[in-house]
Amino acid sequence: LYAMGCAIPFSIGRRLETGEPRARLLREILRRGVLLVLIGWGIGLLAGWSYHRLRLFGVLPRLGLTYMACACLFLWVRSTRGLWIASVAILLGWWLILYLPVPGVGWPGRDVGFLDPRDNIAAWCDRQLVAWTQAHLGTGRLYLGYRDPEGLLGTLPACASVLLGILAGLAFRRARRAGDEAPIVAWSRTLLPMLLVAAAIAPLLPVNKNLRSEEHTSELQSP
Repeated sequence: LYAMGCAIPFSIGRRLETGEPRARLLREILRRGVLLVLIGWGIGLLAGWSYHRLRLFGVLPRLGLTYMACACLFLWVRSTRGLWIASVAILLGWWLILYLPVPGVGWPGRDVGFLDPRDNIAAWCDRQLVAWTQAHLGTGRLYLGYRDPEGLLGTLPACASVLLGILAGLAFRRARRAGDEAPIVAWSRTLLPMLLVAAAIAPLLPVNKNLRSEEHTSELQSP
């Protein structure tokens, strides 16, 4: 996710600067994203899964969804400040989502353990979505039966990883164009603040790779 984000300023940014219409780039972004999702499903079918047991989520579908979301955002927001604001807003929003009550279970931290593997809002949404696809499309399954590590809601914090990669890509692209390493040095200085943020929120939101907690994202994306 991070590496994919790093590549976006070099590919899309260059074409925007040459005056290529946003509408054309938007069509290409959507086509590539949908293709990644379809390839992921196709690999699942080739691996021996039947249509009725097809895993809707996965690594390639997540790459496709996050690419479409973040590359489309980059078409209109290319400033460092704007991308930082979007990243922080996504992570704060995800933090609040994880505290939402789970239907039929209750409030995290009161009625059920916070970040409980089964009874959290992300896992509940995954189960509801797969129940709908099974009922109406005759397909769908979760990787672990009761949840999926690449589930739908987890796409939100995954987008933050891509946006942080875009910020790194912008720094490297500016450094290459200017022949100066100053932009890279400036970006590397975000290491300590990001680690401090991760440490500060650890008591409220521990590292959780499957749910891509803010601390996990901050530590993983620290340059």
